Amino acid sequence: MIRFGLVHRIMTDALAALGIFAVLTTGTLTQPVAILALVGLLGAILIPESWQHKPAMRQAATFAPLALFVLELARLALGLTALEVAVEFATLLQVVRLATRRGAAHDQQIVVIALLHFVAGTVLGGSLSFGLCFFGFLIVAPGALVLSHLRREVEGNYRQGARDRTGLPVDVPRILRSRRVVGRSFLAMTSLLAVPVFLFTAALFVLFPRVGLSLFLMNHNRSGRMVGFSDHVDLGQVGMLRSDPSIAVRFEPQNLPADPPEKMILRLRGTAFDRYDGKAWSRTKDERKPVDSMLFDADWYNLTKGYDFSKKTKIGFEVEPIDPTVVFLPPNVVGLHLRLPPKGILNEPIRLERGPEAEFRYTGAEGHGISYEAYVETPGTGTGGASDVRDVATSRIADDVILPEDRGRYLQIPPVFAKRIPELAHTWTAGKATPAEKALAIETHLREDYTYDTGSPSGGTDEPIDHFLFTSRRGHCEFFSTAMALLLRAEGIPTRNVTGFVGGSFNRFGRYYAVREGDAHSWVEVWIDDPTPPPPPPTTPPRMIPVKRGHWQTFDPTPPSGAQPLESTTGPWVFVRDLVEAMGQKWNRYVVGYDLDTQVQLFQSARNRYDVAREKAGIKKGGLTDKLTRPRWVILAGIAVATIAAAIYRRRKKKPTAPPKKKSADEVTAERITALYKRLEKTLAAHGHGRAPTVPPLKHAESLVASKVLGGDDALALTETYLAVRFGGSPLDAGVEAAFAAKLTALDAAYTAAAKARRT
Repeated sequence: MIRFGLVHRIMTDALAALGIFAVLTTGTLTQPVAILALVGLLGAILIPESWQHKPAMRQAATFAPLALFVLELARLALGLTALEVAVEFATLLQVVRLATRRGAAHDQQIVVIALLHFVAGTVLGGSLSFGLCFFGFLIVAPGALVLSHLRREVEGNYRQGARDRTGLPVDVPRILRSRRVVGRSFLAMTSLLAVPVFLFTAALFVLFPRVGLSLFLMNHNRSGRMVGFSDHVDLGQVGMLRSDPSIAVRFEPQNLPADPPEKMILRLRGTAFDRYDGKAWSRTKDERKPVDSMLFDADWYNLTKGYDFSKKTKIGFEVEPIDPTVVFLPPNVVGLHLRLPPKGILNEPIRLERGPEAEFRYTGAEGHGISYEAYVETPGTGTGGASDVRDVATSRIADDVILPEDRGRYLQIPPVFAKRIPELAHTWTAGKATPAEKALAIETHLREDYTYDTGSPSGGTDEPIDHFLFTSRRGHCEFFSTAMALLLRAEGIPTRNVTGFVGGSFNRFGRYYAVREGDAHSWVEVWIDDPTPPPPPPTTPPRMIPVKRGHWQTFDPTPPSGAQPLESTTGPWVFVRDLVEAMGQKWNRYVVGYDLDTQVQLFQSARNRYDVAREKAGIKKGGLTDKLTRPRWVILAGIAVATIAAAIYRRRKKKPTAPPKKKSADEVTAERITALYKRLEKTLAAHGHGRAPTVPPLKHAESLVASKVLGGDDALALTETYLAVRFGGSPLDAGVEAAFAAKLTALDAAYTAAAKARRT
């Protein structure tokens, strides 16, 4: 058994801590404030309860919330959003209340603030970490609420001067130290209350899909910038991404085999750059235009005219929040289907935009990432082997025409350009006639003669590419792609540098491929002109002469060791990591992203499973006639179950009733003396001297004597006899019982005589 006060304190602290953790999972608090909240929480829990009654703590309980309120107003004036200020105030107020609490009244305030924390966590976050906090809240909250109510009742009666049934004052500290109030059964039963609460909450959640709450709170921006996808990429920084295990993208290819490869090579194109200044890539143009959706479906986009992508291979994508909001696309994509989240009242609709260099971005997701399905002309996936590292398939979304005035952008070289780089390009491409042959020759030399190294020893030099090609001969993917682009430009072949992801590792629990920031990659797109058509007749008007077209073709000069996912796929840590990540993905998809479409799919899936179960059981669909055609074994099983149930019912009905338990001598004595005292109370009440339920018996009798009520002395004597026998252990023999009854009779006679005298 545990002390009542200690159990109450532990459960209240646990509830407050879970509420603060739920707020921290939203990412709303800045790192310094989050650390301050955690340190303050630990300190408040460790403060001895005896300190909380000191005058200094009483003053802190009054002035600390006011000071915190003024501080948050100042932070609001300095530029913080109202949402951030509100969450900070609620979190730090909980820490202050925990440190300065005194009694059950403050504990109930702690419970209310914790409930507000979970409301904020539901609106602003909803991650798997919040889900774990919520399950802990369901277990702890019933016990904390019950104990807080009990303690408030005890302390409230004490402040009112209440006495126990023996007439003695209530000793609150003794009750708080008692080990008889709270036991294992009490804790188990209050914890089990979480089961019906959870079932009721789950039923409401399934029946009523969540809707946007933007009318009340602006959606929380949880975006995180990923280096390598900005408009200005430094050559010496991209390689450091290869050590970052954070998930950036998840993709699920259609029709995965039962035993899929552990790694899959799938180049996910993010963005491209046309200008290189000697150390960094950037884009010359930055204009973006909205992409028109299909006529009757606002979330379906046909990226290549003339293609019916509804019958193409489908790959599902889930992109984590990034900045900029790039849409990563596989090779040969022809269409896109955005899986839109639930729409809030003030939410901006999600739209697709196309920028320069065949880059696609989305708007309106408010930093919450995006999910979509890409439809491709060919699967475009590999099995993870070395032969699959180089993908030279043409991307249909990038088959733009290069106008004469734009061709120079893809041939631009930095002002400081070593002369030996063009000489090297000429040496490697000697004897090659077409741009494709020259590109393949340069790609082969770089892949076979140079070494992949994430350390990038050439990154800090004045001319990184020159140092890479002729001195270090080692670097990360950005050095390989930049070197190939410059070598081809020296040969007069338009090129651009592309950044994205190279593929992912398979998650056995979620059955998807996880693409991590460490899988960031860079490659080259080379412009290949289409074969020159025959010259048009001399009489053809100039506006009818066909424009020379071509396509961008992908080349990857990085050695195979660096052009594939580097994350390990074996070991106990990988097993745990995959399990946690799969749970997080399922939580985000089916809990955080639960909407009307998901509800329909859920009910449809349940119905399909029910139909399959009926078919396996041999139950045909149809009316009553079809139901009568069930297999014989089903009917026999039903008869057997009914027979067993009837036998059990008859056995229980015939079971003899257990004889009543024999009462002990003390129980008999307590019943007899209690019956006598009730006769005394009835007599007193009949003559206008009834006892209130909140007044102890002894105190009531003493008040009768003090008021000089007729028979007050006899009532006091009988009450003392009752208390001595009932709680003091005095014997109740025949003489004591007879004397008690005689006094009751005499007292009733005296009251009756006095009443007659008053009437006459």
